[in-house]
Amino acid sequence: MLYKRLLDLSDQAFRKGIPTFSDFLNLNEQNIFHSCIPELSTGFRAWGGYEYAERQMIAFLPEALLFDWAYPITLCRIEPLNHRFADPLSHRDVLGALMSLGIERSKIGDILVKDNRIYVFCQEKISGFLLDELTRIRHTTVRASLAELADPDIRPKLQQEETTVTSNRLDALLASMCHLSRGQAVELIQKGLVFINGRQMTSSSAGVKPEEIISVRGTGRFRFEAELGETKKGRLRIRYSRYV
Repeated sequence: MLYKRLLDLSDQAFRKGIPTFSDFLNLNEQNIFHSCIPELSTGFRAWGGYEYAERQMIAFLPEALLFDWAYPITLCRIEPLNHRFADPLSHRDVLGALMSLGIERSKIGDILVKDNRIYVFCQEKISGFLLDELTRIRHTTVRASLAELADPDIRPKLQQEETTVTSNRLDALLASMCHLSRGQAVELIQKGLVFINGRQMTSSSAGVKPEEIISVRGTGRFRFEAELGETKKGRLRIRYSRYV
């Protein structure tokens, strides 16, 4: 159904000569999108509201587009009315509160929790409802307001690290970045839990290029930064960043 829906959105953009947009897609859904790219009637761009967002909205763009356009994405900032007496709030707490309002998960992008201040990317058409109705998360009374997509607080925090690996194969990098054995890394790949730039990976021997994002469901996200050369023992020295 999603495959057909994405093709239909592309067809609509082509026929009408205007951009059309998908809902926010999770990693599995982005993988489905990658599989239908050869059949698209238009060009496309993917964005989630900020650089390296995990949940992405696809814009389908006709070639003869003659006007400026923008993604229908809004950023909402949520914070306790009284920080002193607020409960520590997690991603799960926030998502649960949003779902209890009847908001579909596909209408919500990434949720960032920083110092008990929460940033929620959502579709523009539901932002007013969210601002009016979200007043409580767990036992904490909260206030929601609009924020700028360029807000510096939403920039991802990256912890840069260096290590050595046998090669730039996916299983070798994954084992090192996640502190796993090679066999455990291969098992994650075989279970369909590993994605590179939103594309599900099935081959443990696939090469990873600098600037590519490796996402591991339930474990974390990493950006392969650069190859730094070989050690005297012939191992590959690399630099990567861990999303924290």
